Formats: sequence, structure tokens, C-alpha cells
Amino acid sequence: MAGLENQPMDRLMHLARLALVIGALGLMPLTGTTAAAEERLHHDIDLIIEPASGQMSATDRIDVAGHGHLAIKPAPGIAIDTIKVDGEAIAPTSEGGVTWIALPSEEAHQVEIVYGGRLEQADSRAGLSPMITADGVFLPYGIGWLANGGSEDGQATYVLNLDVPSAYKAVATGSLVDEQETEERFRATFEARTPTEPPSVFVGDYLITERTHNDLRLRTYFPSDRQDLATSYLDQVAGYIDRFSQEIGTYPYDGFSVIASPLPVGLGFPGLTYVSSQILHMPFMLTRSLAHEIAHNWWANGVFVDYAEGNWAEGLTTYMADYGLAETENADAAWQMRLGWLRDFAALPDDRDQPITSFRSKGHDADQVVGYNKVAMVFHMLKQELGDDVFSTGLREFWDRQKFKTAGWSDLQASFEAAAGDRELDAFFDPWLNRKGAPALTLDQADLQDHDGGHTLDLAISSDSTDYEMLIPIQIEMADDIREKTVRLVDGQAEATFDLTEKPLSIGVDQRHDLFRRLAADEAPPILRDVTLAADTLTIVAVNGSPSAAEVAAQLAARTLDTGLRLAEADDDAIDSSPLMLIGTTDQLAPVLAAAGAGPIPPALAGRGTARSWVAARSDAPPALVVEADDEAALSALLRPLPHYGRQSFLVFEGRKAIEKGVWPTGQNALTKRFD
Repeated sequence: MAGLENQPMDRLMHLARLALVIGALGLMPLTGTTAAAEERLHHDIDLIIEPASGQMSATDRIDVAGHGHLAIKPAPGIAIDTIKVDGEAIAPTSEGGVTWIALPSEEAHQVEIVYGGRLEQADSRAGLSPMITADGVFLPYGIGWLANGGSEDGQATYVLNLDVPSAYKAVATGSLVDEQETEERFRATFEARTPTEPPSVFVGDYLITERTHNDLRLRTYFPSDRQDLATSYLDQVAGYIDRFSQEIGTYPYDGFSVIASPLPVGLGFPGLTYVSSQILHMPFMLTRSLAHEIAHNWWANGVFVDYAEGNWAEGLTTYMADYGLAETENADAAWQMRLGWLRDFAALPDDRDQPITSFRSKGHDADQVVGYNKVAMVFHMLKQELGDDVFSTGLREFWDRQKFKTAGWSDLQASFEAAAGDRELDAFFDPWLNRKGAPALTLDQADLQDHDGGHTLDLAISSDSTDYEMLIPIQIEMADDIREKTVRLVDGQAEATFDLTEKPLSIGVDQRHDLFRRLAADEAPPILRDVTLAADTLTIVAVNGSPSAAEVAAQLAARTLDTGLRLAEADDDAIDSSPLMLIGTTDQLAPVLAAAGAGPIPPALAGRGTARSWVAARSDAPPALVVEADDEAALSALLRPLPHYGRQSFLVFEGRKAIEKGVWPTGQNALTKRFD
């Protein structure tokens, strides 16, 4: 799971919908039928799983209407035994590993598929491969174990009957309607009465802890060594459901479960989240990450994403969950999150930027900068533009209109326009959604004139783009307080005159970073992502001669860099024109720092902890990210934590723990002026 410290949990559903693993062609509704719900499939599935042997067997009875095809591409090791259409055995067509099932007419049909086998274990580190092992079972929908078709988004209703040995517990997406346990077997039935993504299945050696909250069934499925966390998780789940229900509308499912995973993943599904058992105890899991996944039950699992218009759900979820919690904590925490987003964007190379409407899902850190952070900031600016009440009404209007429907940015805009009294919002949405990049602001004039009885402040601001119309926050510092004002930027220009009874100390433009913009000089000190996001970063390794130490250093660099490892030598001519990652042991690194113009180590970091990392500015050259460790063991300890600190300028580690971190300080920036 990438970026655990600074990123919400990645969501399998977005990646799975983009994977070409299973699909359908040409399904038509019944003659005279136009309602989308009547075109959906209904699955009635009996699934038996034997984790110890890796075996599964299934019977899937599918109700479908149409003259076309169903299709299934079984995962490796899974074979189809029989296929019947309306009770008659048929010989399907197979091509390229895909089995096509022809439907003979436009009438309603029942298709029965019997299949099974021993699932061949694939690389499950990405969280996309089905898995049946004695440690656990993970069968995500859409990844080669279930037939699909009937609608473009693959949504269906279903009844799923699970059967596993009694040493295990089985759980799936959907509503739990029955559960039975004998000495030999554990059986559970789940169903979805309204169209949703097909079921995903999870099995493990779990203890179940349950609580009823406002008629909702809340559960944890944890191994025995994580049972002490169950109560805390149930408390947090109940609180987050209450919070988002109040802000958006009634929670759309009948419960929520947290399921421990043997895999290093953190994934969200309708009504549950599947999280690595190894990180359940970490503080960010109970706070931001859990809240993020629960909010997704409204955005993406409650209102489905129209990916043709771009993915709005990750950014809206980030804004309401991650940012909303920071805002609840205090104003400074929210400000620091906004500033972090802008610093991330300042580190993003132009050739890795994209319009919001091009974002589909997160594959790299660069995708998060746009699809999560920028989109969240767009919602923040929209809230400033419309006001809290209208913004809240627009969200609730969107939820009421689009619940269990597929919606895009155009639907969001329509809801906010209706909430604002049919106000036209093209001038806001069009540039933010369809242009990549962001405007840069310049403080052109801040003239203070004294006159009898007071002072007049004339202000002029310009933008390097005429495309964006927005409200610019202004902070006027007085002797005993700060006056908050706004001016509107139109056609790249904003002017205002303020009459003041007292002489101001200073004026600042957007000093609390409420606008998505390119940061001014001295607002964006170098951070790790200035190097890790760059496509042309070169890595120089300087260790104490041990081949294994060199391998660890290269592995650490590959994990930290977002665009792949490119090794170089200290005397390479390209080091003067490329961002650098300089990584090695203390006894070998100093001459490399000197040769690259990146040394020496900052005095405040020297000799501290077992490893140190910092970003060094270089004269007339891109920055260098330095990783200095005492020895091979200290380097190895950084493999897991270091990639998650992209927003920092410097870090000190004691083993795997970051005992100090921070961002280099900044001075007065170009968007402020003092009246001394």
C-alpha cells in the first residue's frame, strides 16, 4: 500500500474497473424495456472454498435478458465444467482465454455456470490478484472468478452463499442475511438488492466482534492477536458513519465491516474495508484512512463514478474525510494540509501534470497530486465561492439525485447550481476541470496613503492566466488583529481599495493558502517530492564496499522514486542538470556530496539517529535528495518508512522510526508587503 503516511488508502474498485480481465458485449434489454435496472444481471451463487488446498467450486445461476453474450475469463487454475442456458447444456465459444456464452433471444434467460479448481497463486502484492491460501482468501470482483455482462459498469444484484471449513470465517460485500456454524463448516449468505458492483469475498482465521449502531450491523473480522483493537475500530466506525450521514444523507448500506488482510493492502469496498493486519494498530488507520474508506460508501460506492468525465470521488472523499478531520482538529491543521497539497503540486513536473477530467485512478504519486489533492482544493474553493450553507445543500442535493446512479462532474455542477438558486457556474468549473496546471499570482501594487482620519490601501493583483475567475483572500495585519477581505480576480486582474482607520502593519495575498495556485518564491521550500516525482532523477550509490549494501541502497532508491531507478556515477556529466538521489553510508557519502554540490550535511542533522535524509538546494542545478545511513542495517531499516515522507524537507531516523521531520523554513514571500 503506497504512501501510508500522507495518502488515503488506494481503492481496488477503480483499478479493477480499468483492468481488462472480464467483460460482456452486446447485451440487449428485453423488447420494450428501457429502465437501466431491468438490464442488470442477477447472480445466485453457491461458492465452496477450501483454503488449505487452494480449491474452490462454484455454481452461478444468472438471470439476464438480451440477445448477445455473457463472458468470463477464469483466473489461472479455474476451469469451467458445464454451462446451461435455460436448462440446456451448450458448447460455448472460447478465444484468447475468454469464454463467450451466446444468448439465443431477447427474452429473459437463466444461465447456469459450474466451475472450479485450484487457484494458481499470482503476485498479490498489488492487491489485484485472487488468492486462496491457508493464510487467507481474497476474491475481488472482476478478477477472473465471476461472469459479467449486462451493463457497461458491470453492476448487478446478487445472492451469494459461502461455505468454508469451520476453522475459518467467510465474509463478502453485500448484506448479511444468514450465518450458520457447525463443527465442520461455516456458512454465510450475503445479498445485494439494488444494483452494485458484483461481490468480493474474504476468508480468514477470524474472530468476529459485532455491535449494533442505529440499526446498522458493525463488525470487525480480526485475528486473535488484533482483537484488542476491535472496540476502538467499532467506536470510530460508528462516529464516522454518524458524521457523514449528517453532512451528506442516510448511510446507504446496512452495516460496515473492517476485515484484516494477510496482504500488504488497504482497500475499500461497499460496506467494508480490507486492511493489512500489520498496520491496523497504526494511528493513521483509525483516523484518516478509516474515515476515508467510510466516506467512500457515499462517494463511489453510493454514487457511482462516470469515468468518462473523470474521477471526482477520490477528491471529494479526501476533502470531506481527510481534510474534514483536519479542519475539526483546528484551523492550523487544515491550513497545513492545504499547504502540503500546494507544495506537492509545486514538486510535480509539468510533463506529469494532467487535467482533472483525465484522472481515473491512482497509479503513481503524481496521480494523487491531481486526482486527490487538486480536486479536494477545487471543492474547497467552491465552498468559499458559494458559502458553507449553499455548498452543504449542493452536496445533499447531489446525493439525493444520484444515489445508486452513475454521475459525473456535470451532475455535480448541476446540483451546486440548483443549490445556488440556478446560478451559472461554468466560469468556475470549466477551467479547473479542463485545464492542467494552476495560475500564479503577483502582488503588483500595495500602496498605503495617509489622510486625515485614516488610511487608504490601494491593491492590485494579477495572474499569469486569464482563464480563472476566483475570490482571492486578503489578510491585512493590524496591531491587534488580522482583517480578512476578498477581491475577485476576473480576466487575470483584481483591484481593490480599502479604507482603514488604523495603519496596517502588512498585507498578504492568500497567506492561508485557500487557493489552488502555483506558490510564490519562498513559499515552496524543497521537499523530497521535488526529487522523487522528477522523471529524470539520477541515483548515485556510495556504500562501504559491501555488495549487499549496494543492493539495499538501490532497492531503497527504487522504492522511493516515483518514476524508476536510473543509476549514475559521481563523475557523470549529467549530474549538473538532473535532480539527484545520493544514497549511502556515512563513511562513503561525503566526497559524493561535495562533487555534486550538495554538501555538507546540515549541522542540525549531523551525527543524529542511525540515518538522516534531507533535500539540498544546489547552485544553478536541480535539488538533491540525500540519504545518509550509519551502516547497511540502518539503510535496510528505511526500506518501508522513507517512501512515505514525500512532503518533508528533512528527517532523522532511529531504526525504522522517524524521530524528527520537518520542512525547511521560509522567509517573507512575494505575495506580502510590510508597511514599516
